[in-house]
Amino acid sequence: MAHKNDKFAFVAGSALLDIVSTITDFRHIEDSIGTTSLNFGGVAYNVAVNLRKLDVPTTLCTAMNTSPLSQMIQNELTRQHVRMHFKIDKKLPDAIYNGMFYEGKEKASVWVNTVEKAVSYTHLRAHETGRNL
Repeated sequence: MAHKNDKFAFVAGSALLDIVSTITDFRHIEDSIGTTSLNFGGVAYNVAVNLRKLDVPTTLCTAMNTSPLSQMIQNELTRQHVRMHFKIDKKLPDAIYNGMFYEGKEKASVWVNTVEKAVSYTHLRAHETGRNL
């Protein structure tokens, strides 16, 4: 039973894969040399994970599909001990941010926000994973 002074957080928003490419040798926009990094991200994801690092029991509410990429995001949230409350819809696209940077500035990006594409949160299906926090 929760006590009056217990802290907890409910965070709603996106959880996605960040693909960040940095051009180190610009030739042409379609043929440049550089580096690429992959990280989990999204504002809500980052807030939820950082709250857990502060020992605040946290639930993330988001929307995603059933792809292997979505499963990777769910696995990482479980590893970080974040509870999940998801709208699961096979028709949603993968949640990805893909940014291209040159000389420290974003030159191009594509962002697929599954939360915006999800029609309604009224039929959210809870996915409790990990330990009871």
